Amino acid sequence: MYNNINTPSQSSPPAFLEKLYELLSDEANYSEYISWQPDGRSFLIKKATELSEKVLPKFFKHNNLQSFIRQLNMYCFSKTRHDSNYREFTHKLFQRNRKDLLCFIKRKTQKINKNNYIIENDERLPSHLPDSNDLEFINNQIESLSNPIDDHGDES
Repeated sequence: MYNNINTPSQSSPPAFLEKLYELLSDEANYSEYISWQPDGRSFLIKKATELSEKVLPKFFKHNNLQSFIRQLNMYCFSKTRHDSNYREFTHKLFQRNRKDLLCFIKRKTQKINKNNYIIENDERLPSHLPDSNDLEFINNQIESLSNPIDDHGDES
């Protein structure tokens, strides 16, 4: 049963999330490869190679597990189990029997600040390759950091 919650402006969930939810809901056919954990708050990829070869092409336009995981990351899923045989992912709004929450899950957005850097999850990544002005600025910053620091503002 779904709880009544306010519907966001985007009433239909992203296609990727709907397909993933559908895949996990079809336990009879796919639980050997991927399944909900008992608490319904995370899911486990059990057989990565077989999932890629046999299952992903049925739901997505590819059979690339890394692309699938990249999509999960773009929707802020967290990897909770770091093991070569099993991969477990969770998202606070992606829960078994709560399909109504899917429309609240948003894709990460990239914000570009005035210095033309992408700001995402408190990481600053250049949105372009550095040019000569950028390199000169960086070298000046390095030089200023290399100078000794005077605690009292007086030169000794």
